[in-house]
This record gives sequence, structure tokens and C-alpha cells, in this order.
Amino acid sequence: MDIHEQASLASKEHIDQVFEKVNQKLEEHGGLYLFKTTYPTAADFTLAALAYPMIFPSQCDGLIIKYDPNIMSRQMYEQVTTYREQRAGKLVLRMYEQHRIVDRIQPNHA
Repeated sequence: MDIHEQASLASKEHIDQVFEKVNQKLEEHGGLYLFKTTYPTAADFTLAALAYPMIFPSQCDGLIIKYDPNIMSRQMYEQVTTYREQRAGKLVLRMYEQHRIVDRIQPNHA
């Protein structure tokens, strides 16, 4: 893997552009979901899955890292907070809060 500061900045710029497009789309139609539906579509689920590493919803605490200022670097915590406060980030959080059923399923201990 070619991980260095320049690649990291380019990736962040691309992520920012995607979030801005999603923010604009949500603002244009004032909907809860990407396609102005009253229910999530595959696009909403895909966005939530792909944006997980930028949002760290509490329903997935610990899969990568927990959204916590005591664990994350200050810079990372501030960036994640910025993404969470945007319309796109709020959509991702809502998708995990309202539509992720895995954590509601109890494991079979039999």
C-alpha cells in the first residue's frame, strides 16, 4: 500500500467532494433519503456502508475504532465530527439507527 500524506490528502479531498454532492442532493429535495423516497433505497444502504469509516456510528463501536475523543487523535475526532454534522453524515447515522437490525438480533445460546 502506498500510504503517505499526499495520498491521504487526495483521499480526503475526494471524500469531501462526495459528501458535498450528497449534501446538495439532500438539500435540493429536502428528503430524508437520497432519492426523495419515504423509505431507504439500495443507494442509501450503500452510502451508509461505504461512509462508515468516516462517521463511526455507535451501533458499530469497536469494529474499527470508537467515536471517542479519548481514543481518536484530535484531528481525526474533529474531522469525523464535521462529517457527522453534515446532511450526508446525518443520513448515515440515521441509517444505522433506524435500519440496521443486526444488533437487534439476539444470538442463539442453545
